[in-house]
Amino acid sequence: MSISPLLTKSAMAASSELKIEYKGELLPEPTLLSLDIINAGDVAIENPPIEIKAVGATYVIPGYFEDVPPGYDALWSIERTDAESCAVHLSHINPNQIAKVRFLLDENPKEEPIFECPMKDLTVKRVGSIMTAESAKSILEALPYSTAVLVKLFGRLGT
Repeated sequence: MSISPLLTKSAMAASSELKIEYKGELLPEPTLLSLDIINAGDVAIENPPIEIKAVGATYVIPGYFEDVPPGYDALWSIERTDAESCAVHLSHINPNQIAKVRFLLDENPKEEPIFECPMKDLTVKRVGSIMTAESAKSILEALPYSTAVLVKLFGRLGT
């Protein structure tokens, strides 16, 4: 699990034209939450009950999966259960397989989000900060600022 602000507070404040919203709600401090879910056991797991919850008033917004194995697009999904939580639906996860799920938060949380899954062998791996590859930085710099932010978030240019 890792948490990385998409923009600093000063960058958001410096540009009155830049606004990031989700369903009409302004995100004052948009933050990327990266969560890698691993089946550490030696048998496949079917439909584990997985939920990620923010502590306090932080909103959790469904994002996307990175590096989805072939054929798993229809087997893995994210559902927003309320403003502070999302359910991760994995119809099937093989031994040693990793589901890399990404969420957007409306602010940098004061406490780490809570991962809930009452199943043996399903764990969360702490991942490093999301950094932009050097080769992608020049491309992002050439784009309008707001477009570059969205490309970084949903374009999977991070390493």
